[in-house]
Amino acid sequence: MGNYWPLLGSRSYPRWVRQRMVRGNVNLRLYDYQWPSSIRESQPVATVKADENGRFDFGTLREGHYTLEVDWPDEGSSKFDVEIKQLAAETLSIKIDVSPVDPDCRGGHEFISYSK
Repeated sequence: MGNYWPLLGSRSYPRWVRQRMVRGNVNLRLYDYQWPSSIRESQPVATVKADENGRFDFGTLREGHYTLEVDWPDEGSSKFDVEIKQLAAETLSIKIDVSPVDPDCRGGHEFISYSK
């Protein structure tokens, strides 16, 4: 995504700043996880477009391993491996932080769930 804190050079934004930035109107596709096959060779399990606030809903999904593809306007796409698991409490929402990961493996790629 290229979002960097100008005063920190190549280090990404602090977590509290990253999670206040919203990317709306992006297309998302969810595929069954396949390795080493390409997701281009399969049909998505679900597709959705996020609203202007970045909110979206894939609906009910079965437990399993998936690949989430996010299309960024004018920036190409990014892929993330995700695992859907049954939780003890039903979730109200899940925030996905797909910020760049720093070379020392700090940074984005967090899934934060909020219970009902």
